[in-house]
Amino acid sequence: MSQRIFLAINLPEEIKEKLVFYQKYFPLAKERWTKKENLHLTLFFLGNCQKEEVEKLKHIVLKVASLFNPFKVKLQEIILAPSQGKPRMIWATVEKNGKLLSLYQELKNLLSKEKSFFWRLEKREYFPHITLARFKKEKVLRARKLELNLEFETKSIDIMESQLSKKGANYFCLFRGILKKTLEIK
Repeated sequence: MSQRIFLAINLPEEIKEKLVFYQKYFPLAKERWTKKENLHLTLFFLGNCQKEEVEKLKHIVLKVASLFNPFKVKLQEIILAPSQGKPRMIWATVEKNGKLLSLYQELKNLLSKEKSFFWRLEKREYFPHITLARFKKEKVLRARKLELNLEFETKSIDIMESQLSKKGANYFCLFRGILKKTLEIK
């Protein structure tokens, strides 16, 4: 049986609460806000994976996590996205961060060496953000931005499962690779 998998950095509870607070600044008629418990920073969406692929992912995540100390991530602003065309989402953007980009690149290098993951990797440039809401067919809204001054410490890389339902997606952490915790991989 396959599982819908992505790699992410999960957010501390206090950051999730602050992001939910900002929803009131974006009054949309048909928005679909991301549930507080689902707020995260996606690294890679890998789609449907078999059990043995998830096991390979655990090894990759552990290897990369052992190379990095915990580091700070700063949330820069809340924007309507994408910036070109009609917006369909609300994002909290991440300030440029060399450590985050290095972690992303290390993961990408190891994932690209695995045939089962190589074809799933995005070809476009990585733009780190947190999706706060998704919506369809909204009237064009005036460009709106909110400056943020939120910062949190990244402590792990998580293998997440996304289970879809009529009420939206639910995310579950299947495995957590703690940064700089060197473990022997068997």
